[in-house]
Amino acid sequence: MKKCLLFLFFTGILTSTQAQLAIINDPDGFVNVRKGKGANTEIVDKLYENQIFSYDSESIKDLWVKVLFENTCFTDYTTGNIKKVGSAPYAPTEGYIYSNRFIPIENLPHIDKAINHRQVSINKVIIKNDSLLLTLTTKAFIVKEHKITKSGSCSNCDAGIAKIDGRQFYGTDENMPHNELSGISLKIHGQVVDIPPYSYNDLFEPNINSMNVYFDKKGNIYLYMSQNSDGAGSYSAVWLIKNRKLVSRYIDISND
Repeated sequence: MKKCLLFLFFTGILTSTQAQLAIINDPDGFVNVRKGKGANTEIVDKLYENQIFSYDSESIKDLWVKVLFENTCFTDYTTGNIKKVGSAPYAPTEGYIYSNRFIPIENLPHIDKAINHRQVSINKVIIKNDSLLLTLTTKAFIVKEHKITKSGSCSNCDAGIAKIDGRQFYGTDENMPHNELSGISLKIHGQVVDIPPYSYNDLFEPNINSMNVYFDKKGNIYLYMSQNSDGAGSYSAVWLIKNRKLVSRYIDISND
């Protein structure tokens, strides 16, 4: 289910490229996104510090890398607004940035996945180092604990699910989920970082084993959980922690 499209002003042809997530790497604090592969082509948008965006991994070896807008949206927890990635009122579905102007999130410094930094069980993952402790938990999805809204006007027929608890959701393609992300707990130097349920209780079929913690050179923390789904409705999620506060969450469905 292409949820992020609900928050975009521009609709176009969906791309089938393999997308991964990245942040910009530019001393100016932003990069220009161009219409074509070249510094003389039209500037169609900008990407700024702390924006997370998807790029076509198949173009990574080129001097100009394709970035994708259409399937990535984020919630700004400083305002509570859900937005699309990109700044223009009618952003393009894609554009190009120079290859040395971004860093894939998975290339950032991160907590090693060695056993002394990671404890894994069926419904819990604990990730830790000397200063940080992150705990994720899941539980079975129990239908009677949720308000289910069917697609269209039929509430009791075999129509697909449109909303769960009044919200758009991720992880299935309008099917009933089996598992839900039930908790995210984060401590930095013993101080609790508030990760409210609203920032994760629309995420289902989570792949918590894929979660890891990444750090940029300015001290920002990225909680990155990738390739979540029941086989359809695939999504990746990133929570951005800045100055020990949750400031935004990104959802990308480029590989759905």
